[in-house]
Amino acid sequence: MAANLSILARRAGALGGSGVVYHTYCILVCPFTRRSMTIVLYDTEHFETLETQVRLLNTGAHRLVLLAPEAMQVQLVAAGVIPGPFVQFRTLPSRSWEHPGAVYRSCRAEGADLLILSTVSFQHLLFARACRRLRPLKLLLGVHDVHDLFAPARKFSLRGLIQHVGRQQLAAAVSGYIVLLDEMKELLRKKYSVRKPVHVVPGSLYRPAPAGDPGAPLRIVVPGSIDPGRRSYEHVRHLARALYPDAPVQITIAGSNRPGWRPTWLDEYPGTLQVISGDFVDVDTFETAIAGADLVWAPLPEVFRRSGHPGERYGESKSSGSFFDALRHGKPLLLPGGVPVPGVLAAVTISYFDNEHLHYLVLALAQNRAARERLRLMAEANAAALSLEAVRARLLPALTGGT
Repeated sequence: MAANLSILARRAGALGGSGVVYHTYCILVCPFTRRSMTIVLYDTEHFETLETQVRLLNTGAHRLVLLAPEAMQVQLVAAGVIPGPFVQFRTLPSRSWEHPGAVYRSCRAEGADLLILSTVSFQHLLFARACRRLRPLKLLLGVHDVHDLFAPARKFSLRGLIQHVGRQQLAAAVSGYIVLLDEMKELLRKKYSVRKPVHVVPGSLYRPAPAGDPGAPLRIVVPGSIDPGRRSYEHVRHLARALYPDAPVQITIAGSNRPGWRPTWLDEYPGTLQVISGDFVDVDTFETAIAGADLVWAPLPEVFRRSGHPGERYGESKSSGSFFDALRHGKPLLLPGGVPVPGVLAAVTISYFDNEHLHYLVLALAQNRAARERLRLMAEANAAALSLEAVRARLLPALTGGT
């Protein structure tokens, strides 16, 4: 593992990536001060969320200790988060039930001033116990599904009862919460009367890049794991069939496969629809697909459903990675009309109401390069509010301040 990280770090340094330049800046300009903190961050699932939190907190004034699986550590290094005096990696035990204890011991051993549980998807009861033992340490919990944490579905098995109680105890044990959207914060305040601090930390930060060729065909990307439970791929099928073979539009689906799901129609529209997929899609390939697009398309269902869990509405009680894929690259968003539009994307979201309307909108954009250019400029200006500097100035004092 150490050898892999070392190789990736050297490659990143040779490329002169922004993550490495930024890291060097911290070492040279921002030495430790008496106000420096040790911040422990834990995550096992959401690489982009953890990377964003690290970039926000890595000012050189604090020491960050990251507890994450080895695969996620490799992703972080590839994205430019390089281990050093200010960012240190710790490997988690292979068994999930050992994670709460590992987090507790790391906080004690490192002398932590702040613990961020960026994602907790299991062992809620043990995490709640660890959090209570760590008091008065400041503890922030990432909330990805509001209803699932504050109104979990009741289950009548012993395991279900333990999970239900564990979620309630974990929510009660922490000092505050981190959510991805203002709408999620508003829901916590209004529906669940949450009075603890709630910090809105975006799932990604804007990274300006050169504009693509305005004379090329209209390029649409559908990013994210290829999972019919999270995206309505019938919308994609209808549009590809309507455009094939002559319309000047290219659709790219980019993301890891859901095991056992790959319908044959994905290969029926060559030139109009391409799929970049596999068990794992590397960061560079995924980012290149989004960077080269004119539109980010999120064909989301109105309600995200999982067996044994309450329904969650995208843009209200849950975010989508596609929202921040669009914001990270400064792209307009294409969204079904029944899905709430997050305020952070309201100015640059195009909503459609059925397949016919979608076809009309896409053809109109494909034939109007001036409109595409205006959309691009608007999206980039909108995303600038999520630059590293802007978000850090807004959030850092609250995240690193008192409870």
